[in-house]
Amino acid sequence: MVQKVLEEGTTAEDNLASKLDDSRWVDFSKAFGFGGGETRTNTDPVAMAAIVADNEAQSFEVAVGEQDESMRIALYALREMQGSLFLTMSTKKAQPSRPNGSISLASLSWRK
Repeated sequence: MVQKVLEEGTTAEDNLASKLDDSRWVDFSKAFGFGGGETRTNTDPVAMAAIVADNEAQSFEVAVGEQDESMRIALYALREMQGSLFLTMSTKKAQPSRPNGSISLASLSWRK
């Protein structure tokens, strides 16, 4: 099933990723761009580094959540807000700090 999701991509109307109930399959397929008319990212070291960084961030959220569930939720909320921030920035023609459109945690300033 994973191979079919990757091979079909997301541009064709009858693609498997879009038919599945979980939108993460669409995100997964788009991340690699194997479908017809899509740009492959598997040979782009910057795009692959962004995927690895996202996976590390989510793994960190899970590990933190094993100790303190509220911290896991806070980290998840921060990651989601970063995505919303990118959407706001992109409508103003700002450039994202990472190729997958997310904002790195290092670029945020923290105040007490």
